[in-house]
Amino acid sequence: TQGIDAVAAASLVGIIGGASIAGRLGFGALGDKISRMRLFQLTYMIIAFSYLIWLFSSHSFTLMTVYAALLGGGYGGFIALSPVVTAEIFGLVGLGTILGATYTAAGIGGLMGPTFAGYLIDKTGSYNAAIIAAMIFAFLAFLLLIPVGRYLKKRDQRKT
Repeated sequence: TQGIDAVAAASLVGIIGGASIAGRLGFGALGDKISRMRLFQLTYMIIAFSYLIWLFSSHSFTLMTVYAALLGGGYGGFIALSPVVTAEIFGLVGLGTILGATYTAAGIGGLMGPTFAGYLIDKTGSYNAAIIAAMIFAFLAFLLLIPVGRYLKKRDQRKT
């Protein structure tokens, strides 16, 4: 628990879950008013930033609470926006197959990510390398979405 009481540390999981629900509702509602792709990109930046907070605050329960809230909110937004952003990119034809592939890829990441993090923790004796790797992957996802957002914007401009 890195210096934090075990019960307090376990409560962070609940905070992540509660913030995820809030993120799903909040980002979902905002997606009806603001560019869904911009919000989707923002979810990855929030997640990356949350890992930065974790990296420098593992001994402060208050800051770990901020980390948990940001991580949960960003993740919840990602969950809420993924299907609609996928539909915006690919259209509705074959959407079930595309979403199936997308969720399968996420499942593979969910299998490989913790395994890779555990490997880094075992090799370095610290959580820092795993936290940095998670932060880098979230930031790379944000960067990879930038050209997709530009493509969608250009495509929408051609339609009008």
